[in-house]
Parts: sequence; C-alpha cells; structure tokens
Amino acid sequence: MHCRGLHSWWSNRDRDSTSSPARQQHWRRRVGRFVWLGIAASGLSIRPAAAATPGPLDEISDPDVWQPHFESWVERFLIARELVNARESSPRPDPNATYRAVVELTELKVRQLRRETSLPDGSRPRLAARGLDAQALSAARRYVKGEQREALADVSTPELARDSSSLHLRAQLLDELSTDASSAEKLATIQAYRIALSFDRSRIQAARARVRIAQIYLDLGFNREAAAALERHLEPALDRPYDVDALLTYIEAAAQSRQYQAALAAIENLPSERLRADQARWAMRRKADLHFLLEQFPEAASAYATLADPAATPEATTRDSERPDVLSELRNGFALLKTNQLEQARQTLRRIALRRTPQNTPTNEEASDAHGESPLLPLVNLLWAQVEAESERYDTMDSIAKQALARYLTTKEAPLLATTALEAQRLKGDTRRIPEGVPELVDLETRDPAIGLLSFRLELLKEERGEDQELIQNLAALSRRLPQGPVQALIHDEMAYRLLERVRLELSHAGSIDKALLDIMESDLSARQMNENGLLFALEAFREAGRMQSCARWARALREREVRPVRRGLGAWREVQCRRFSEEEPVSRQELTEIADSGTAGPFSLALAALAGEELLRESELESAIRIYERALESFPEPQIVGPVLIRLGELHAAASREGLSRRRLERGLGVTGAAATVTDPFRKVGYLALTDIVSERGDPQRLAQLLELDLKRQDSWWESAFVFLGQRAGIPLATPKPDGSQVDPFLLGMLALDEGKELRARLKEIVDRADPGSPTEPGTP
Repeated sequence: MHCRGLHSWWSNRDRDSTSSPARQQHWRRRVGRFVWLGIAASGLSIRPAAAATPGPLDEISDPDVWQPHFESWVERFLIARELVNARESSPRPDPNATYRAVVELTELKVRQLRRETSLPDGSRPRLAARGLDAQALSAARRYVKGEQREALADVSTPELARDSSSLHLRAQLLDELSTDASSAEKLATIQAYRIALSFDRSRIQAARARVRIAQIYLDLGFNREAAAALERHLEPALDRPYDVDALLTYIEAAAQSRQYQAALAAIENLPSERLRADQARWAMRRKADLHFLLEQFPEAASAYATLADPAATPEATTRDSERPDVLSELRNGFALLKTNQLEQARQTLRRIALRRTPQNTPTNEEASDAHGESPLLPLVNLLWAQVEAESERYDTMDSIAKQALARYLTTKEAPLLATTALEAQRLKGDTRRIPEGVPELVDLETRDPAIGLLSFRLELLKEERGEDQELIQNLAALSRRLPQGPVQALIHDEMAYRLLERVRLELSHAGSIDKALLDIMESDLSARQMNENGLLFALEAFREAGRMQSCARWARALREREVRPVRRGLGAWREVQCRRFSEEEPVSRQELTEIADSGTAGPFSLALAALAGEELLRESELESAIRIYERALESFPEPQIVGPVLIRLGELHAAASREGLSRRRLERGLGVTGAAATVTDPFRKVGYLALTDIVSERGDPQRLAQLLELDLKRQDSWWESAFVFLGQRAGIPLATPKPDGSQVDPFLLGMLALDEGKELRARLKEIVDRADPGSPTEPGTP
C-alpha cells in the first residue's frame, strides 16, 4: 500500500507543481521533511522551527540547531589555522635574555643618577645699593659696617611700609640674614621680594629680586617654581649683570625639573664672552648632561670629550678638582658604548676603574664606600664588562666581573656583578662554577630586580644540573613580588613558556590538564605580558578545561591588545562564547551588534552579526534579523564564512516572500561554498532545498541546473537520488537513479519511512477519537 501511494505521488509531481497555492505549500513542507531527514543522516540534527501559529518562521531551520553548526564552521575555517600556528610558533626563550636584562638594569641605574642642585661659585648676586633713596641708603651703609640687624630695623619701620626703595633693601637684608634659616623663613624672604616688586619693578634691585626668588626656590627644591619664576624674564633679558645669573639659574632649574630642551636652548643663549672660566665649564658640563638625559648619545659623547680636553677650555686651571668628575666620565663611557665606539669606551672606563681614588662626586649617592672610593665604581666595572662582551672578549669580561664582584660584594651592585660573572661563564661555555659569595645573595622573596635576576639565573642553573624539583613554583614566587620591568618580564616569559609546554604535553598524552598548572596560570600569568601565540594557546587551554571566566577574561585581553584583525576578532569571538557558558551574564544581542559594528572584530564581525540575527529569530523578529544580516554582509564580507551567511539570508528572504532577493543570495552562497572541503556541508543542502522551491514556482532553472549538475557526482548516494528528485521537481532533466533489485534506493526508503509514520499517527488519532467521541477534531476531519 505504501509503495503504490508513493509511486502515485511521484508520477504526479509535475501536476502538483502547477496546482493551487495550498497544494504548493503542502508540497514544500512534504519535501522539506524528506530533505531534513537527509540532512540528519549526514550528521547535522536539524528540525523545522516550531511556532505557535503558522507563519513565515515555519519555513526556517531552528536557530538552536543552525547556530551550533555555524559556529563549528567558524571554528573550522577561521580559528583552526590560528590555533595550529599558536601551538607551533612559541619559540624557546632566548638564552641571551638574562644578559640583556643585566644591560637594561645597568642602563637604568646609570640614567637614574642625578647631580645635586648646584650653581657656579659666585652666582648669588651681591647686595645692590645703587639707586637707593636717603633712609634706605643710610641703612645700606650700616649693613656694610657690620650692623646687619640695625640696618634691617631701620627699613622695617611702619612709616616706610610703602617706600619702594626701603622695601627692596629690606628684602635683600632679610635674604642675606636667612642663609642658614629654616624653609619657612626663606619663603618669607620670597614674599618680601614680591612685595617690593609690587611697588616698583623698574629699579635695578628688581632684576636682582627676580634672580634671588628663583635661586631661593631652587635651594628649597622647588625646581619647577624656580624655572617658572624666570621663564618670562629671559626674553627680553634682565638688566646687566643679572642677565647671566638669571640664565645660569634657569638652566639649572629647568634641568632639575626635566625640561631638558628648554635648558639646552638657554645654554645656547649664554653670552660666552662674558662668562668666567668656571661658569663656562659648568655650562659645558650641563650641556653634556642634557644631551645624555635626552639620549642624544653622539652629542653627549662629543660634549664630554670636549669637557675632558684641557685645550678646549684654556681659561680653566689644571687642578685635579677641575678634571671631569666620575659621573661625567661614567656617562661618557656609557655614551661611547651606546654609539658603538667600543675602544674609546674601554679606555675611558678602564682609566676610571683603575684610578681607584676618592672622588668628590656631585651625585645623590654616598660620598664614598668602605674602600674610600667613589660609589660609582661598581657601575663603571659593570659597563666595562659589557664593553668587553660587545667586543666578544669573554675571558676579559669574566675577569673584570669576578674581580669587581670580590671587591664590591657588599655594595648594591653586587647582584648585577654576580649575574654578569655567571653570564660571562656561560658565554665562555663554562657553567660549572658559581663565584664565591653569590648563593648568599639569592632571595626568592625579594622586590629588588637585580637580586631577582640573580635568583632567576641560579634557578635555571639548578635545572641544568638536575637539582631542581620546583622550578615553576620558584619562578612564580619571584614574578609575583618583583615590580614591572625587564626582569619581571623575563621571569614571566620563562614561566609562561614552561607552563604552556607542560599543558601541551598533558593534552597530547593524557587529554586533560592538571588543575595545579591551571591554577598557576590563572594566578601568576598576565594576559597582557604574554606573547600573542602563548596568550591564544593559554586561552584555549582555559576553554578546554571549562574555566570559562578565565577564558572570557583572557579573550578580552586578546581583543584589546592585538593589532592583527584576525587575532583581535578571535578574541571578541572567544569572549562571546566563554561568557555564554560562564557565571557572568552572557553577551546580549545589543552587545553583539555593537562589537560587530565597532570594527574591532575584524573578519569575525560577520560571524558576530550572525549570532545577533539568530537571537532576533528566536524572538520571531524576522525583518530585524534580515536587516542585521544584510548590513553585516555589506560591511564585513569575510570570504571564509560568507557562504553559510548568504544561504541563511536566502532562507530568511524566502520566508519573507522575497523570492528575487532570496534566489540571488542562495545562488551566490551555493557558489561560494562549492569547494571540495565544503561541498557536502548541510548548509548547502538546505540552500538547494530553498532554491529548488523558488525555481519550481518561478521557473528559469538555468543556474540551479548548473549547480546540481556540478554537485551531482560529488555527494553521497542518498543525496544523489535527492538531487535527481529536486531537479525533476524544478523541470531539470538529470540522470534517473538506477537502484538494482537487491537494494532499495535510500531516498525512497526515507520517503517510505515518513509515509509509514504519517499513517501510524493517523491510526492513533482514530483510536483516540473513538475512545473520546466528544474530543474536538481538526477542520476537514471526517
């Protein structure tokens, strides 16, 4: 009975295609059931969408089924390649990274050295009495005779409170008497100068007052205030002789407040012909220092060389105190090293290191160490060793580092000297010996980057000797306590590499990840410090282990820090997925749309827009979903995922009775997905079903015929028969299936199964109706 009914329906297919709209709707639903059965057989479980009342959404595949398959498509064609690259492109840490960290710390220490505030001798202008009026002049004469307090009292009477001449002299006398006064008294002197200026700014004393206000600020450590006090009075210059003092004071104030360019410009404006020898030498030293602080190392080296050359400043004396100080020579050696003038740097640093005599170094360091030497000599030896390393003279580097370590083992630079000695041994190929006293410097709880670097270096040395059992825990302890910087970054990278290597091994052998490793990754690794491949691999490890909150957090970091569109978009995609399964609130449709439209999701923008469209379909918002898809399709046409989106959009247009738009989207989608890797995907089979439906109603089957003929021999046996059937429904003559007598065609088997199921449901309904005669029946049911 079932075969006869099936044969009758098959033979009358052409008549059905031209019957009433109700018959056409019945045929679409009937063929849809057969094709969905085939899709289910091909590995995708899809069912027609359920709706409370018949409507356009009845014709659309269920978003809860379509979306997971679409996500697997995105994983396959956009993410899989990136994951493979991330797993294979994480290089082992550079063995020279520790030496580079030593160099960075040494450079940091050298650049942090600052000179104490100083001006050339005689820069404080003497008391100015020229132009004073009667009583003020009389008080000035008493001051010259040594009657300072009496002179101050003479100009401090109430009747002289508005006399500008007396006010200027009073401020000068207060200044002269407050040389060793407290900070509050010096600030009161500044106030006295300002009051005098407010009454008269034209006197010669006014120029001196401006210079002294800046110098008092400088003496109190208010460097920015000192620079600001003179900045407006450099152009035009103050009256002579205070113009030179004003420039010298401004140069020092600007340099101390890190306004290096302004200080350099002021040095160029100094009238060299009016400078004393000590002022010229001071200005030359400041010029060299400013170039150094601006990292203009060629100019700095040239200026320091001029400073060290007696012929360049013939007016200067040849006394020992006039020679370049240790800080200047140290900076000169550093500048020569940075400009690759290795031989000159070696001679300069060697001369300082071997001199070993106490120096009155104007720095904020202590005057001398336990040996009566400059506290800068350990840094000098560090730089000297680095010059030898740059010259690949590793034996000399080793000798310098070990001798300096033995001499300065109790100084702050001892950890860097010890690490340099260990690196010299490594570069020589000898890692068997640890210098005496070095193990005592190790501290895993330290916050000092130099000690942390030495501790890290010795931990790696333990592993080489087979002595380490808790390397990752020790590295985590160091990384957790050290401040941000080159050492913390070095330790973090080493720890991240070792953790991810263990994760790889566990995933490849056991298929699962040790919880302890994941705990360390969560607590001690920073998503913003890891390299991009390590970050992506760690993110996937959290996802595979089900730690969705960590996955979402690291995915957000990937999206925010990446500059490559694919990786940035991958971070946005993973954040959406991980938030969906974490305890956090899932990404809303509005957020999906905003991320897709923001331009930060790269090629994943179309995929995120598709997720937003599916959310609208779940809310039965067909037209809104179509608008989302169309806008995303025009803005972000990603070739790898545009195929299924086009097919889905064709489905939606068909449900909205826009056959022309639907046909164009379906034909393009089927063409885009026609590659060997995607030809049998269920997306295309759904597209064929929808396109055949449209062609059977409107005709013009040319493009469908091309697609069917192309794919006919590339599909499985079930779909070969289904394609022939669909072609015949659309009036396309394709090869007729030829099942032999021993095997029933699988497509016909599916039709028979559906017919049998329909007959069983009808019989069940009859039994129910007989048992309950009063039950309502469907319209048209006898």
